Amino acid sequence: MSELLEGNPKPENFAYREKEIPPYLVRMKSVAEASVRQLPWAKVLLMDTSPDALLGCLKDQSVEKSRSSLVVNVGNGHTIAAIISEGNIVGVMEHHTQLLNPQKIERLLINFADGKLTDKEVFEDNGHGLFYLSQPPSFSKIETVAATGPNRSMLAKTSLSVHFAAPAGDVMMTGPVGLVEAAKRKFKLE
Repeated sequence: MSELLEGNPKPENFAYREKEIPPYLVRMKSVAEASVRQLPWAKVLLMDTSPDALLGCLKDQSVEKSRSSLVVNVGNGHTIAAIISEGNIVGVMEHHTQLLNPQKIERLLINFADGKLTDKEVFEDNGHGLFYLSQPPSFSKIETVAATGPNRSMLAKTSLSVHFAAPAGDVMMTGPVGLVEAAKRKFKLE
């Protein structure tokens, strides 16, 4: 993930055109091939559901106005968080949702935004890890903590001030709105 974003840390870089899909994303390549067979004239753009939900959070009216956000997708299997500053990804953390509870996720998110959390710490806690692309702003400078995902209610049990993103007026649209936004940005559509 970090290599993908190093040259251009924009959230839409998690979306792939058909020819951009790395060979190790076998299932995604298969979906692209099936899409081309079904719709040979269409442009193909694929994105994993976790990053597209993060991008969708950024399209929520309350979140769009923020210069720095901590966006969190608390999924069934994985929780992914990204620090976004001025439209750029500053860092990404991924953990297993079933290993988190409200106190733990709160501590992880604050330390992540403060730049005090390490990849080793998350990995040794059986998470996937984290990376920073630039210096995080510190939690106190995060304007919005935005959440989505089927287990987002875990964040309601923390002391964090969390905005539950609902782009297009519906939390279930977070992923689709994120994918549409990625397509607009990648294909330069208005």
